[in-house]
Amino acid sequence: MSQLKISLEFDNTFSDDVDSYSRGNITVEGEYGTISSFGQSPDQSMMIFISIVDLLDGVHNLITNDKISEFFFVGADCSFQFTVKKHRKKVFIKDKRKKLIGTMKTQKFVQILWREIKMFTNSYPEIFNEEEIIYNDLIYSIKRFKQEFNL
Repeated sequence: MSQLKISLEFDNTFSDDVDSYSRGNITVEGEYGTISSFGQSPDQSMMIFISIVDLLDGVHNLITNDKISEFFFVGADCSFQFTVKKHRKKVFIKDKRKKLIGTMKTQKFVQILWREIKMFTNSYPEIFNEEEIIYNDLIYSIKRFKQEFNL
């Protein structure tokens, strides 16, 4: 079991302004392959901050609810997708065709996801403006994830 890498990046193709609807990309690299929304045709960039909320909430629910065994992530306003499956104390990341991308211990996955999301959101502090539509959802998701997993 090697290290999974999750990357988030801002896409300024359409605008340099950062707001709730700003677009971005997600890449997941594992020992068996890489999936990415970047550089796809048609364009698979997503509304990145809305997608971050979905990703945090989905992973939180997957890990904390024993009745849930899979989380299907689909980027907001695109068709980029992957599955996070849990089994015992591990997670398995699969692409939309169910090809295994990587696996790792659940707690390590949580830490890697948290680190990347914090690094990304800290790079765009203007998104934490109360006038932004995503503000409340983003603040709530970040706070809940941090508290649940003692980060």
